[in-house]
Amino acid sequence: MNCWEILNIEATTDRKRIKSAYAKKLKVTHPDDDLKAFQELKEAFDEALAYARNDVQPIFIETPEKYDDWPEIVIEETVTKEPKIPFEEQVQHLYSQYEKRIDISYWQSLLVGSIDWDTNEYFAYQEYIKEFLFNYYATIPKPVIQFLFTHFSLDMASQHSYHEDMGYSFESCSDEIYNVPPFSFQMTDSLKGMAREQFLTLRYAAYKSLKQGNLVETKQIIEQASQIFKEDADLLTLEGMQLFYNRLDKLQESDGTFKRSFSCFKKAVDINPNCETARFYAILIRAKRTGQLSDKRRHFLQAFEGGYVIHPDFFTGFIYYFAEDYEQSIYFWDKIPKEQLSSIKKEWTNALRQQIRISKKQGDYKTYQKQRLMLQEAKKIKGDGTKKWSWLIRLVIYLAIIGLIQGCIALMPERQYDSDEDTETSSLASEEQETGSDFRQVNGAEKRIQSALVSRFVEAYGTSDAENKKRDLIANDVAEDYQATMQRYMALPAFSDYTDSMKDSITMATIDAIYTLLTGDDGSELIIVSEGQKIIQVMGDNFEFLNTETVEEMKEQNAM
Repeated sequence: MNCWEILNIEATTDRKRIKSAYAKKLKVTHPDDDLKAFQELKEAFDEALAYARNDVQPIFIETPEKYDDWPEIVIEETVTKEPKIPFEEQVQHLYSQYEKRIDISYWQSLLVGSIDWDTNEYFAYQEYIKEFLFNYYATIPKPVIQFLFTHFSLDMASQHSYHEDMGYSFESCSDEIYNVPPFSFQMTDSLKGMAREQFLTLRYAAYKSLKQGNLVETKQIIEQASQIFKEDADLLTLEGMQLFYNRLDKLQESDGTFKRSFSCFKKAVDINPNCETARFYAILIRAKRTGQLSDKRRHFLQAFEGGYVIHPDFFTGFIYYFAEDYEQSIYFWDKIPKEQLSSIKKEWTNALRQQIRISKKQGDYKTYQKQRLMLQEAKKIKGDGTKKWSWLIRLVIYLAIIGLIQGCIALMPERQYDSDEDTETSSLASEEQETGSDFRQVNGAEKRIQSALVSRFVEAYGTSDAENKKRDLIANDVAEDYQATMQRYMALPAFSDYTDSMKDSITMATIDAIYTLLTGDDGSELIIVSEGQKIIQVMGDNFEFLNTETVEEMKEQNAM
């Protein structure tokens, strides 16, 4: 076979066509798979370029003018030039040798002679490198890509030449190419040739799909890549990330353990201890489980540059939040967009409240004022829709129960009151029932009982050695239906900030229950709902999302 048959084109002096044919054949011809075929392709390419350059050229020497009478003599000599390997060919040859491809020093050596390029050569090679990176960036290490970007000023080039109608091209995805994940390219000898190239392409495709939120597609791509090679730390990390994001709604719940994800991240770190992304997610899950963060892991987070974690500031904030380091969680969450804050409104406001208390105790009033403003802004953020619907369902059920109770009470004889004060309040209650109001004024006896009950509750939660008191309170003064719920909140902060506001409390009642609203020093609100001498429910920012409509209605009724 001659060179043209090997390249699969007709004989031509068009160097661009020859290079294009060579690049096309090079994609399916690798030295690791068939060294002989690769050498034949290389020789055919050299022969075709030599034909196009026509290296053997005649040289004509003219005689001086003063010898005009002499007959013209033409001396023809054959001069053989040292063939110069084209830059494009050098790039392709370097790329085809995997061990050299992933070593940035070889690329630096290749471009040492670029200082001698003229302007036309520079811009021609710049265009070639753009096309080269566009075709192969998924299979090239990040340091090499960023080196080529810097050397050829590709960030500047893409800004000047980008047009919206260019479609999918280097200019349209230059940011994606420059910011490829820092994957490891150290592969075992068992993975080489076309299998290796296919694996690298699938690995990047899995990352890209995951970043776009296509979790089902990501899982399918990972499964394909695993059939080629499954002992890759980065592929295991991507698998762990896919499992993690598939259960992301459980991150803020107590039952979200992420065991399968953690197993993938741990195995990835065992294979490659330098896989920072796997270590980051492992620390996140471990912090959620234990509520602790060791000094070693804190140092790692301080030096961590982001790896290929999706939304690193968002999750770093959660790591510190789980470890109850609210100052650091505020620092990271303050950097994320407001639309992300809406999904963590509860955690964001809780972290701010904890730091407001600390700043106040430390006398750092500048930080205190700043954090109070942040808290006010946080309260205005629209919360997660799922949680709002959950509250709406609870509210509908609660109102239905109240309506049922009121219907039963309406069929019962009217209550008799002993004192004049109670009789007057009873009249007010009847009047408000007739007008359809949900609340009534409490009588004196009810208010004294409620005040004593709330005082015991606040005192129990405000002492440093309150565990036994809390448990006794829950067992004796909390309705059985809510005891399990109250037990889950035992680890939450004390309510000493509400003690001073007892005298300013707002107490209202329905027919079946009494509500007491307390306002804390930091502006937070707490509602204690009781029936008789039992607390039947506690609502507030430190427990669950506050039902603001209930609070406003209570305030309005109190004002009347």
